[in-house]
This record gives sequence, C-alpha cells and structure tokens, in this order.
Amino acid sequence: MDDKLKERLLKRLQKIPKSESLETRKIALEDRLTLEEAKYWFRYKDGKVYWIRSPWKPIVVGTEAGCIKHKHSKPVRIISLKGKEYSTAKIVFLLHHGYFPKSILYMDGNRLNTNFNNIRASTESLRNYTNSSVKAKSGYKNIYYDKYKNMWLVSMRVSKSNKFRELYTFLPFLFKKSFISYC
Repeated sequence: MDDKLKERLLKRLQKIPKSESLETRKIALEDRLTLEEAKYWFRYKDGKVYWIRSPWKPIVVGTEAGCIKHKHSKPVRIISLKGKEYSTAKIVFLLHHGYFPKSILYMDGNRLNTNFNNIRASTESLRNYTNSSVKAKSGYKNIYYDKYKNMWLVSMRVSKSNKFRELYTFLPFLFKKSFISYC
C-alpha cells in the first residue's frame, strides 16, 4: 500500500465520530475495499455486480462478479478480490453510500437479492432480531414455551440487556397484556 493511500485512510479514520448511531458505524480498515477501488473494478446494474476489469485471466469482463457460497446454511454471493472475500451486498452498499456497513440487513430476507433497495446498514443485534428464530415454537419472535415451567416466556433483549421478560400460562392473554402495554 503506498504512502498517499495510507495517509488518506488515516484522515478518514480521524474524521469518523465516536458516536454509536447506525450511520456512523462504519468499518474503516486499511485492508478493506475503498470506494475508488470498487468503482475501478465493479459496475452495478439491475441488482447485480459486474466486472469492469479482469483481476485474472479466467474472469471475463462484463460477467457477473462472484460465486454463491453457503454461510450458516444460507446461500450468499461472495466476490473474491486481491485475496479477500467480500459480500456482494456490501459492495453494492459501498457503491451507493460510500462506506462499508458493519452488517447488512436484507429487507425481504433473501441474501441473493442484492438490489440496493433491498439492503440497508444494520447492527448485529438488529440483524439477529429480524432473523427467524428456530426456538420459537409459537411462530412469533421472542415468544417461547418453557417446558419445565409449562408456561410461555416472552423475552426481549435490546443492546445486550433484557428489557422485557414475563411468563404466561395462556397465549392469547399474552398478546393482550404484554405487547399492547409494552408498546
């Protein structure tokens, strides 16, 4: 990495505020792809990323970038460039917003749909909350059946702390009291 690029990255790191808001949670690391590099290598069209230049001989210019890999048993399109792997959705987000988000949230839940209207920056806790839960036998998020107490458990965690946690014997009673009074 040349000195000029290193100086620009250090200036960018100094400009990023230490606030905890969603917009300022940006990854600004030296080994990450920059906006200039992304514009040099890729072109976005109709929800897909295409190669503008070929990083090595087998890649044909104008073909869709990346390949589909399974991460956590779900398919996701990954692009390899200069020995690093990048999510196609993060590259699309970088091309439209100018920074890499810490995490990506897919609005329709389909990780192969990388249309820029379908993705948004997220935090880990928000992304985990929106993922479907395997434990929830009730069919609703944050509502579980405790077989040892024979009761329904309603539990909400926000920023690593429990905000709401109660036990109920009857499920319809739960909806009237817990969510209406809590919201």
